Amino acid sequence: MQSHLFDTAAQTLADIIKSNGIKPFVIRLAEFAYTPGSKYVYLIPTVVEKNPPTNTKTKGGKKAKDSNSSASALPPHQRLVDLVLQIFPQCRREASSREKSNKGSAKTKSNEEVNTMELHMTVGQFDQTTIAEEVARLQASWEPIEFEVTEICFIAREGSNDAFSVRKRIPLVSE
Repeated sequence: MQSHLFDTAAQTLADIIKSNGIKPFVIRLAEFAYTPGSKYVYLIPTVVEKNPPTNTKTKGGKKAKDSNSSASALPPHQRLVDLVLQIFPQCRREASSREKSNKGSAKTKSNEEVNTMELHMTVGQFDQTTIAEEVARLQASWEPIEFEVTEICFIAREGSNDAFSVRKRIPLVSE
């Protein structure tokens, strides 16, 4: 998206986050991966559930979801991704045009799978001839980290060699 559209897009996303009650969640970064043919190495985030929904029994013996569960059975990050894809459908097209890997082994996705955006955090670029070794080296010395996602940031850069900077911050719904 072009940065001159950030204000409008940020307000739209903020309204949707608020109306859908998307709350902060914890992410764990533990696994490195790359896509064969690409020079980019990235971390694959997983959600750490602090209070996963549980089923409780009612007086009639039937199971009922507890008050921690939402109307949607999706985890918070996937609900957020789905909402983002509604606003920015071009992300779906970009995701469907790529074959992602898991630890460097190519994996072709089905039509259902390509309609989602694969979350990742790019950490570096490496020569394709050594990328598998670099991923193995990084993974061997990596200590997983966890952090709470409390906002979505729009980032941009002026030129292709410039560093990205945060241009807009959209907070998730406070607890």
